[in-house]
Amino acid sequence: MKSIDGIEVITFDGDGTLWDFKKVMRYALKKLVERLRNLGINAKIEDFIEVRKTVAEQSPDLSLYKIRRISMHETLKFYKSYDPRLAEELFKLYLEYRHERIELYDDVIPVLEQLKNHYKIGLITNGNTRFENHPISKYFDFAIQASLLGISKPDSRVFKRAIELAGTEKILHVGDSIEEDYLGAKSVGLSAIWLNREGIKPDVKIDHEIHSLQELQDQIVNFLL
Repeated sequence: MKSIDGIEVITFDGDGTLWDFKKVMRYALKKLVERLRNLGINAKIEDFIEVRKTVAEQSPDLSLYKIRRISMHETLKFYKSYDPRLAEELFKLYLEYRHERIELYDDVIPVLEQLKNHYKIGLITNGNTRFENHPISKYFDFAIQASLLGISKPDSRVFKRAIELAGTEKILHVGDSIEEDYLGAKSVGLSAIWLNREGIKPDVKIDHEIHSLQELQDQIVNFLL
């Protein structure tokens, strides 16, 4: 993979772009279900997911961390088994299981290996994965965990922070969310490519789209033509 004039830095989203968040999330929730069933509570993964979705819809300005924490309390209320100490225990357990592993997509390491020799690489994520503890961190020159800034993508301040850390505006951002990644990056004048792993039909015009990271190099060339 050769470097392309006009792009000096490539930044990536984390969840859904580099690692399979849904798989790890369900693994963590499965562990919580087992914990509750041992206490005689007939818990289900889908209930945790639905309660969290409701909390997120009702409190869209909260961080993902706070949404997940509140949802643990609300899930126990849903089961009519509310115990604040148990809710906090579930939240801590979730974080432990959630961060126990990162399930990378198969195309991630080969592409990062190629990119690293030609570009500065960055991570811009709304998630709370302990990225720095994973071997993949060696490929990155900087990482932004938006929740630590008290904001989240698509807030322009997240991408402006990336410009500061990168030392240039010649950044190409790649992510799986149209709103958070594609439109968020473009809102501050950065280049952006939408990673559509699931073949979703977009409801807005997308100029640059890939379905796997293996397509990234060709799309960078097309972007600059």
